[in-house]
Amino acid sequence: MWAPGLLKSSIWNYSSKYLYMSDEYLLYLLLMPFVWYAGYKFGQHMAAFRLAKLFVHNPEAARAMFREMEQAMKAAQAEAQKEQGRRIRVEKHGDCLYLYAEDNDQFLAQGTTLEEALDEIERRFPGDSFRGFIPKEQAEALGIKVK
Repeated sequence: MWAPGLLKSSIWNYSSKYLYMSDEYLLYLLLMPFVWYAGYKFGQHMAAFRLAKLFVHNPEAARAMFREMEQAMKAAQAEAQKEQGRRIRVEKHGDCLYLYAEDNDQFLAQGTTLEEALDEIERRFPGDSFRGFIPKEQAEALGIKVK
């Protein structure tokens, strides 16, 4: 029989032929997700309350805090993009290959071969990294030798 505060010495009840968990521990296991969720939601509401209180009592400090958060997010995004490298797009017009940045269609370089265009990118943008993928069919259509 379950009663609050009465815990057995072991969570397993060996009194029957089959091994089963005592009712009070089973109840605890069933209640834990609900207790965790209630605490999580309470924490969210308290954070919202603290932000609202900060805006009411010291709006300039709150604005400064949000500006700092925005600057930190932009810096982190720029750093992640720099680590990954800028994606490039290759187009062929006549005998020349033209390389463009995928994110803003900025012209990067041109050349009669891909190696020549990539060398031009390295010369124009030292220290920057670029990445790209050309499918085999598109590479053949662009006149790029594929092994």
